[in-house]
Amino acid sequence: MSKDRVVAFTDAVLAIIMAILVLDLDKPDPLTWSGFGKLWPQFLAYAFSFFWLGSMWVHLHIEWSGVKLVDQPVLWTSITLLFFCSLIPYSTSLVAGNVLSWDLAIKIVGIMITLTIWPPAMLVFTLAAAMFLFLKSASAERRMQVKIKKDALANNGMATPDDVAAVGGSAEEYLAAIEAAKQAAKEADEGDKQ
Repeated sequence: MSKDRVVAFTDAVLAIIMAILVLDLDKPDPLTWSGFGKLWPQFLAYAFSFFWLGSMWVHLHIEWSGVKLVDQPVLWTSITLLFFCSLIPYSTSLVAGNVLSWDLAIKIVGIMITLTIWPPAMLVFTLAAAMFLFLKSASAERRMQVKIKKDALANNGMATPDDVAAVGGSAEEYLAAIEAAKQAAKEADEGDKQ
């Protein structure tokens, strides 16, 4: 396969991903400078992700200049890289609203290593940032469940809708919290009888 086709495809996919980034930016309410100021985490995450992808594009062109033959492993490596790049708009929207500092720290280290030592570090650090977001999300979910259960026990085994809503829970989580609290109360009663 022609190297030029792969380069053109990669360029097109990266261009689309970079364009999609801007679509996730919220519009300020009200439409004032202070309204824009309130959105600074989103704009910072957008700018960082845009230049992250731009840096990747520059380094890919440097790497492609030395490629003579495009075989299947090269194609699948490119497809895998583009797959992970396609997750950047999603992770950017998550980061802008939640854990901006950690994600930026991971990516700053990754981009410095990429620019100075090892260009494929972008892929590794993008995966590391994604794993951090996943672990952070799982940890928040566990904390929410613990809070619901504690609140339910404090209310004689019943979680109130306000308890669940306060931690962002759904109706299913509310019902699950009630059942868990009833079970915990039942176990506590049985333990007191023994």
